[in-house]
Amino acid sequence: MKSTYSKIYLLVTYLVLLGSIVLWSMCSTDRINPCDDFNCVNGECVIGVDKQPTCQCAPGFSGARCDSPLDSCLLLDCQNGGTCDENFKNCLCPDGFVGPQCEFQNPCLLASCKNGYPCILDEDFIPTCDCGNEDEFFGPDCSTPNPCYQVACPTNSVCIDGVCECKVYYEGDNCEILMRTKFLGDYVVRTNDRRIQTITYRADTLVSDTTINSPDRPVAYDCSINAVEDSSGINLMTISYLEGAGDNIRSTVTTSRSFIITETPLSGNQTVGTASRAEIDLTQNPQEISLDYAITENQGDTLIIIDTYFTTLIRNE
Repeated sequence: MKSTYSKIYLLVTYLVLLGSIVLWSMCSTDRINPCDDFNCVNGECVIGVDKQPTCQCAPGFSGARCDSPLDSCLLLDCQNGGTCDENFKNCLCPDGFVGPQCEFQNPCLLASCKNGYPCILDEDFIPTCDCGNEDEFFGPDCSTPNPCYQVACPTNSVCIDGVCECKVYYEGDNCEILMRTKFLGDYVVRTNDRRIQTITYRADTLVSDTTINSPDRPVAYDCSINAVEDSSGINLMTISYLEGAGDNIRSTVTTSRSFIITETPLSGNQTVGTASRAEIDLTQNPQEISLDYAITENQGDTLIIIDTYFTTLIRNE
């Protein structure tokens, strides 16, 4: 009896081992990718329904391994009488048609470019009249005459609507005069034009406003107006010794008859106000500058306009 049980045990053990070997063999076979050793030259390997590898070719190639190039002209399908250029592999379109396959009617056929200027197409086949550099004609159809064509303007000027206009800060028949040079020179102050106005603000509220005419008090020392040469521009000047301020007052030329004094520190908290105005009278001999400016001072939260001046500067000859 014991011998019978041993034989049965051995038989069952053998069958279990045999089944395990068969299953392992089947699973190992399933894990092998048939595409691993299947080379597609110009394409991609795919597994078919029959579990066999095949090549899916890239455009322009054929064959079991995608190693045979197709004729590019067969792929282009040139339309409207277009022919394939085998060298460049593109469609040569007849007159009146455009596009990669000559599939569009040329929109330039409907364009009406004037004066011999051509119609060109952008990458989206939108037509445009090419007026060149717009030297002689411009506009959507190149039909508008350029009034500045062959107009020779002098230095420091530009042509606008057929007329030479001086650039900013220049004037004269040939735009040869730099405006600020008209103000440069030494001046004396005419004292009988002085007006002193003392205004006091506190917290942006007017406290007092007193005007005193004092023609007997000197307005300023003799002063001079000089050009400033720096990268800020060609319209800058300094006013030296105005109210004893030395060379600290800077002004900006705005027109041939006026300049603006910028806010410039004096002594302590005093500054020259920014709303200043100057006009030069070229009819007078010697030349005169009517100068309107103010000196202010900050005292805590109080802004005091110490003096407001209306002064006449007379150029020394």
